[in-house]
Amino acid sequence: MCEERIEATANRLAGVESADFNLESHQLTVTYDTAKISELEIHKAIASVGHGTKLVPMSSTAHDKLPGCCKEIE
Repeated sequence: MCEERIEATANRLAGVESADFNLESHQLTVTYDTAKISELEIHKAIASVGHGTKLVPMSSTAHDKLPGCCKEIE
């Protein structure tokens, strides 16, 4: 559930070619076109759906709406 939400969020972004979230390592691997999107924009999108990143803290409003299992991934 969480993995799909994170990957789908990244994959919807213009310029993102692929996104793969590793649930065990809590790491998202993204292939993207730097001419179309920046790393920071990807981090902001992930944080906006409730999952904080190393660069952008999570949106508390979005985080509150996550299922319990997804709240553990930060």
